[in-house]
Amino acid sequence: MTLSNSSAPDRCPNCDAVKPFRLSGGVISCVWCGYVARPEPPAQAAPTDEELDALFGDGGGSAEPLTAVDELLTQRRERYRPSYIIKHKGGVSAHAEAIFSTAMDHVRRKDWEGAIRHLYRAIDNEPEFTDAHLWLSRLLADESERRKHLKALLAVDMQHSEGLRELMILDGELDADDVVDDFTMPDVAQVDSVEAKAQAARCPRCGAPKLTHDPDRPGVLRCGSCGHTIANRRDGAAHNMARAMLKKRAQPVVWVVDQRVLHCNGCGAERTLPAQQLSESCPFCGSRNVITQDAVGSLSQPDVVVPFHFDEARARELIADSLDGRMERLKALFSDRRTDRISVESVYLPYWVFDAAVDVTRSYRIRDDSNAAVSPLSAGGLGQILTEQFPDAALSVPIPAISQPPAWMLARLGKFELSGALAYSPEVIAQHSAEIYTMDFDAASLEAYAVVGQAMREKHNIDTSTEVTLSVSTVMRPISFRLALLPVWAVSIYERDGDMRPALINGQSGKVVLGKAAKNGKKAT
Repeated sequence: MTLSNSSAPDRCPNCDAVKPFRLSGGVISCVWCGYVARPEPPAQAAPTDEELDALFGDGGGSAEPLTAVDELLTQRRERYRPSYIIKHKGGVSAHAEAIFSTAMDHVRRKDWEGAIRHLYRAIDNEPEFTDAHLWLSRLLADESERRKHLKALLAVDMQHSEGLRELMILDGELDADDVVDDFTMPDVAQVDSVEAKAQAARCPRCGAPKLTHDPDRPGVLRCGSCGHTIANRRDGAAHNMARAMLKKRAQPVVWVVDQRVLHCNGCGAERTLPAQQLSESCPFCGSRNVITQDAVGSLSQPDVVVPFHFDEARARELIADSLDGRMERLKALFSDRRTDRISVESVYLPYWVFDAAVDVTRSYRIRDDSNAAVSPLSAGGLGQILTEQFPDAALSVPIPAISQPPAWMLARLGKFELSGALAYSPEVIAQHSAEIYTMDFDAASLEAYAVVGQAMREKHNIDTSTEVTLSVSTVMRPISFRLALLPVWAVSIYERDGDMRPALINGQSGKVVLGKAAKNGKKAT
């Protein structure tokens, strides 16, 4: 039979597009969904009643009804619309593609066993065929087999959004009816006040709110009342960025909360906390209450905590040494910087910490001995341009998750070492204040991209007598992240002339950052 555009129907039976078929390479396919239109087989006479009875009759009995499990399996299979477009990176052989197309024909006809049989054939030809593994995870009944094919898919492409979605449905993190794609985000709604749940950071033996970190035993909390100790495990689990984004996009609404109403676990007193405050000490009974969640589920719990490495007395010494430094004495010649009093408070600040494998692409030019000047516009006469690709990694990239203190002060605090981080629990932050993030992980990841890109440009830049870099580009994948609480001493320096000067101290390394004094009652920035 000769193929032509007239051989195809007016509408695509797969995507319902009007007149979408085009003839190319001897195949008529839909330009929108990839469906292949095949010539209709010769008409056959309808089977007689006797022939139907011979094929399907059961001696006059009725057919066995579907079980509840069968109905759920059928509902799951019918949820997916067949797609003939191959999304496997790098493509597959023509033979495997033809087998996959036949499998989609069976899916369209709801011939599940035929589809499964052809998908297995496609994998026999292309063992890493991601599209075939994905469809097997959708059609198979056995959960362990479904997981096996999803793991095979993700081993080839760790960022495969459809494969991750299917795995999250199996894990109960997503509902099968959730609509998730790369172009939609949940609505953002604001609420003035919500009820919050909290946990009291108390000694499990005597109930006293006096848990502190044992300075001689990292990771161990000690009760200042009865001496009971609590050992905490090291580090905490990281989150996969792609999975977290899918989960966020499945939410109908992301809530922005102005304040939370907290009931003290010690005495029952009701307090209203600002949105950025994670913990507070009850003024009536002294209990340290740590928010665990609110009524609208607007916050994620921290994953890790880096303990404070020194006490308030040492923090005051570090501030005194900084104020007595040579540069500060020089500045005092031009303005009155005499100190009236100093307020010091320990606070855990939230940071998103990212880890990523990085693919680096670098283009560089071999200099021409006759002309060392760099001119990409005329590079053909100035030496050979080469491009190379290689892997790298960016580990423990911290991005502040708050807008205050100012970003420039936080940047000057220096590095925090996360190797000694503890898994988060309300008891770990003990007698210190803590703040809630105001920047979510997806917004922070954009800053992480910029930070990692700049770090890779600095690391892999070449500028020698024989070679010079023209460009360095990076792609981060896969990405994982944790929400970390990092220790900072927040200092307010009140001067005799009425000015207030902020300062920060890295609670791990002791690095001091002095801010700018607020003049005439204005807020320092």
